[in-house]
Amino acid sequence: MRLSTFIIQQMERILQAWEDFARTVELPREALSISGLRNHAAHILLAVARDMQTHQTVQQEIDKSQGLAPVSASETAAETHAVMRLMDGFSMDQMVSEYRALRSSVLRLWLSQEASVDQSERVTEIIRFNEAIDQALVESIASYGKAVETTRKMVLGVLGHDLRSPLTAITMGAGMLAKSQQLGPREQTVVTQIYASVGRANDLVNDLLDLARCNLSLGIPIQREPNELSALCNAIVKEVSLAHPQLDLRLEQAAPLPASFDPSRMSQAVSNLVNNAIRHGDTRLPILVRLASEDNCAVIEIHNRGNPISPDRMTDLFNPEARLARAAQAEGGKPHGLGLGLFIANEIVTSHGGTIEVVSSAERGTTFRVVFPLEPGTSAG
Repeated sequence: MRLSTFIIQQMERILQAWEDFARTVELPREALSISGLRNHAAHILLAVARDMQTHQTVQQEIDKSQGLAPVSASETAAETHAVMRLMDGFSMDQMVSEYRALRSSVLRLWLSQEASVDQSERVTEIIRFNEAIDQALVESIASYGKAVETTRKMVLGVLGHDLRSPLTAITMGAGMLAKSQQLGPREQTVVTQIYASVGRANDLVNDLLDLARCNLSLGIPIQREPNELSALCNAIVKEVSLAHPQLDLRLEQAAPLPASFDPSRMSQAVSNLVNNAIRHGDTRLPILVRLASEDNCAVIEIHNRGNPISPDRMTDLFNPEARLARAAQAEGGKPHGLGLGLFIANEIVTSHGGTIEVVSSAERGTTFRVVFPLEPGTSAG
């Protein structure tokens, strides 16, 4: 009996083996029903059987072995199965193990009773079966990974959005208490600390929302308007200096620099870069913010001294996931922060049609150079 015919005729026995294995998987929720345990298994097996019964040319066999099989226009049973398994609490390893158990049980049941098929035909049947199972497995893994990524992005956006309301309430409450004349010096200090902490938490939430927008391919929205860049940089330097009075933070500028930009977003970008210089530079030496114009572009440079950025880290500067993973390894799984500041700054500058360049050496220090067109529609090079 052909293996494809065996699969169709012995479907119940195979599904029972699938169910028996799925029942052994420990889930973080209540046990699944029989239909849940057999989730889309029959459809996957029927697709495997149909694939085995379809004639293949040598080139098609080669393409399939290299993962180049034609892609279905509609969602396959294997893709749907992966999403359902994710919702049921299966890890990817557990889902892959289902396919491994399915492969083993089908071949074991078929080979135990099939004696009429000659050796060469048996080998061909097994090869075709493994190809079809591998195709279903590839579809499931891709679908599972896509579902995980989509879920992560959605949760990130919802989390950032829902945190705003309580943070706003705390900020308003702390602001009202700070104006009270009935609090003693100790209480005033505590209220000031609460207000500052909520401000940092709110900044983090805003960064998470920006990250969620970028992950969903929405980008960071900006509204350019005529403004004055030197005044913006001067305000940031004063604000940061008040928060860090021990620092020597200087703004070097020749003259006012009119430009078209989103003042709120550009303030966020420059502030992130300045705070990055404080966090990673030598705070005993001056931190410089320089402002200039070149070739119809605004140029903002943030310079600090200290340990230079190593070449292997340079490629990860604006990638929060890579920086987080690197920090986790370096700090024993306890990274400091999410590494979103540079990512957000880069996205904001990119939205303005600009770029951020970085040069770093032990002799000259580290400079982040922001370049964007003074007017929209022109190139920043």
